[in-house]
Amino acid sequence: MATSAGDGFDPVYTAGHTRAVLWRRLPDSSIAYTVGRRSDLVDRFPVGPPSDPGTILAALAAREPGWGGGSSVGGAPRHPDGSRSALTPDEVFAVVEAVVRQGWV
Repeated sequence: MATSAGDGFDPVYTAGHTRAVLWRRLPDSSIAYTVGRRSDLVDRFPVGPPSDPGTILAALAAREPGWGGGSSVGGAPRHPDGSRSALTPDEVFAVVEAVVRQGWV
């Protein structure tokens, strides 16, 4: 996990990482999260979609409805008022770690 001024994964991938969770706190105190892996060929990091049991997005959506995305990238809910996730970085990290430990289902 890394904080980010934006949603770009280029600096993370340039540093040699192939999977990451980027997050940034918004002015309303909610948090924007983006979960991603460099490509679908990166294994052991099942991003999504949230409709697939055993994926990171499915586990996060079970905790907080509205997480969305696909097999390589996804993110926190986007509420009509502009707010994003109420989950803390520690909570998201714990969910991601639990899913990765379980592996592909």
